[in-house]
Amino acid sequence: MLTADDVISARFATTRFGPGYDMDDVDDFLDRVATTLRAYAEGDGDGIDVLAADVSAQRFPTTTLREGYAQLEVDDFLDRAETALRALEAAALRGPAGA
Repeated sequence: MLTADDVISARFATTRFGPGYDMDDVDDFLDRVATTLRAYAEGDGDGIDVLAADVSAQRFPTTTLREGYAQLEVDDFLDRAETALRALEAAALRGPAGA
């Protein structure tokens, strides 16, 4: 399962001459994902800021001729984040274990 620390420590290859994702926008969104994962881990429902559906709907501005993150790497990582959030959302709907 993906954790907040996994998100914070994620690194992506960069591209300068081909299309890439705007690095600041990706970093900002991943900060929100990390905050949400941490909130789930701590049982803090008020800290949940991003849903799995938000991850699948997220679009980033692209860069050309300036540094950006490699799109496929970011997309693959976002797939992992979406899967983790879907699992956490499903578990939250089921309620506490043994309840």
